[in-house]
Amino acid sequence: MMNLNITLIKKFNFDIFALYIFYLWKVSSGIYAKGFNYDDSHEVLVTRVDTVYDFFAFADHHFLYSLILYLTSFLIPYTNLQIINLVFVLTILFFTKKLYEILSLSYISFLLSTLILLSSPIFLDYSIRIKQYTLDYLLVLLTIYIFAKLESSEITFRQFQLFGLLASVSSLILLPIFISFTIVELTPINV
Repeated sequence: MMNLNITLIKKFNFDIFALYIFYLWKVSSGIYAKGFNYDDSHEVLVTRVDTVYDFFAFADHHFLYSLILYLTSFLIPYTNLQIINLVFVLTILFFTKKLYEILSLSYISFLLSTLILLSSPIFLDYSIRIKQYTLDYLLVLLTIYIFAKLESSEITFRQFQLFGLLASVSSLILLPIFISFTIVELTPINV
């Protein structure tokens, strides 16, 4: 019976669901705030201007996050734009688990690291504000995940390069990480 329960948990990712519920409980007071704080309202105020150019020229974000905010502003109310970060957090949890599986790390280490992340005041604060840091974290995690897949020969070096270039263009924070992984991959190992 115990093996069946573990199989169900792994199959349906109840653990990620439980961690996400924990995260939502931690940030519940800030998710649907009456209004944005000054910094956030300043950054999304550009949605009220006339041209798309103004949105991207004056937003205090990198291009990918600005594009996501701009497109999301057509789908959901202006005051709920931080919902996009909630989607990023769910994706972060999913790919963290996948990365731990690829690296053959223990399940308990996944739980502990995720609980630490979801309890981090910085992560909690920035994930409910109109800030690109949650997207940056997700892109860094995806870059590490793609590199782990490259190391396990599940993808080709070209696929890794393509992802790394696209991610680096969308967030310049990733450029040094991508370059470092490329150097590691191209450097021969003498044993």
